[in-house]
Amino acid sequence: KTTNAGGTTTGIANFSHSTNTLKIHPNPSNEFVTIETDLNPAQGLLTISSLNGQEVMTRPFAGTSETFDISALPTGVYVVKLTVDRSEEEGKLIKK
Repeated sequence: KTTNAGGTTTGIANFSHSTNTLKIHPNPSNEFVTIETDLNPAQGLLTISSLNGQEVMTRPFAGTSETFDISALPTGVYVVKLTVDRSEEEGKLIKK
């Protein structure tokens, strides 16, 4: 985080954000989905959210590829976000 001269937090330093860099397949899917990243080694947190911003799944992510069961999610479009250290990647998932 960054602070001003008075010590008040003013933001987060060195946070990079890139969109549509996650590989999500099969997409659309109705049961299992594999998510891949170019971040290496990735040890972070994967969050799947509805389009209105409600988090519907949060899981640890380790390595460059993980498979997740999405069968319990309702049909719809979701935002997948992977946060690793100070980097963030996003992608879109369609649940059939």
